[in-house]
Amino acid sequence: MARIEKDSIRDIKKSMRKQDEEQGDESNLYGCPIFWAIVCEETMSMEIQDLALNALKECLQTRGPNVIRVPFMLKALKNILGGRAIVQSSAVITTIIPRYNEDAYYY
Repeated sequence: MARIEKDSIRDIKKSMRKQDEEQGDESNLYGCPIFWAIVCEETMSMEIQDLALNALKECLQTRGPNVIRVPFMLKALKNILGGRAIVQSSAVITTIIPRYNEDAYYY
């Protein structure tokens, strides 16, 4: 297995282990949890959801460690599998994937 694949799997496992812990400390996520909650809120207007989605995508596109992105990729996959917020979740995933390998070795 290539180094990039090993590192990617390590990042995903690390994120999955820390997902519950991160509920208490989201200071390193730059407001992404708030934008994510708005994007997934079904009662929110489409205009506000679009603004939140654009802000979330902008946060996730910035250079930084993948450990910030992975929880949102997992949440988006969970939404898609559950049939919720499919368009928004797909947009989040397509924002994360191109940056994932670029920042795999970010320190």
